Amino acid sequence: MIGRSIYISQYAENMALDERCDFYFTSLHIAEEFNDDYKEKVDALLKKLEAAGKKIIVDLSPRGLEILGFKSIEELAKKYRIDYIRYDFGFKEDEIVAYSRYCGTAVNASTCNIDLLDKLQGDVIAIHNFYPRKETGLDREYYEERNELFKNRGIKVGTFICGDKDFRGPLFEGLPTLEEHRNKKPYIQYLDLRKESDLIIVGDAGLSDYEADLIYKTEKEGIIQVPAELNGYPCLYGRTFTNRIDSPSWLIRIKESREYATAGQTIEPTCCIERKRGSVTIDNLKYLRYSGEMQIIKKDLPEDEKVNVIGRVLEEYLEVIDHTKRNDRFCFVKGE
Repeated sequence: MIGRSIYISQYAENMALDERCDFYFTSLHIAEEFNDDYKEKVDALLKKLEAAGKKIIVDLSPRGLEILGFKSIEELAKKYRIDYIRYDFGFKEDEIVAYSRYCGTAVNASTCNIDLLDKLQGDVIAIHNFYPRKETGLDREYYEERNELFKNRGIKVGTFICGDKDFRGPLFEGLPTLEEHRNKKPYIQYLDLRKESDLIIVGDAGLSDYEADLIYKTEKEGIIQVPAELNGYPCLYGRTFTNRIDSPSWLIRIKESREYATAGQTIEPTCCIERKRGSVTIDNLKYLRYSGEMQIIKKDLPEDEKVNVIGRVLEEYLEVIDHTKRNDRFCFVKGE
């Protein structure tokens, strides 16, 4: 499932919602957002999300609940259709347990006491923190260790990735869960998490149309999108290919390229240069009956007079090929 974030300071009544995402996350405890029209904006936002049929997850603190004029979670749940509340610092454990009767609970996957899970009622999910300050995001080992605790209990896990525009202040450094994701393209972050995390949430409010298209196409169709520049082979864009199950670690063998090897077309030697990581290649006539076979190079290989370099994966998306595992389906797409 893919989620987007929306914050009160960035909300406007005429702003369009992302129709393709499954749910929205918002935070109702950011002190710098508290102002005279805060309650009105929260009311408008939650009603707009409900009218659009979006699932709603809110991050909430005791101070935020007070600012909104509610004495309890029960009151809040009666007024708005909120699917999950993620309780920020300030709520006691016994309060969270009591409130779980009125609304779904999103525990803090990064820090919560695991014993709490046995006490909660109703629907429970686990969502990691995001980390606005660089160098403070989770490391991979701790992230996977925490996820295992929830998966062993059958609880779905959510993770934040950075957007690529309209970064949230005051630091504007992105909002990832994993520190290693901070400066990567949203699509690469998504590919890294799609088999590990049940819910992937864009922490920043901004996501470009190009990145969104890459993410949603893969989410819907299960086909990895490979942004590439192909020279003289425009027919390869948009076609679905398969990474052969017996591909070695240093390259992707394109299963369907066997069609080229048997189609009878003559592929003359040209551009037989060094095969840098990310190169897209096709075997020429000097490879005899193997002519027409295609590969994507994952580790630098030397030039070969029998192999033509016909394109390259775009530099900023090179990690996409690392996430294209054996037997995965993929297609080449043009760059932005």
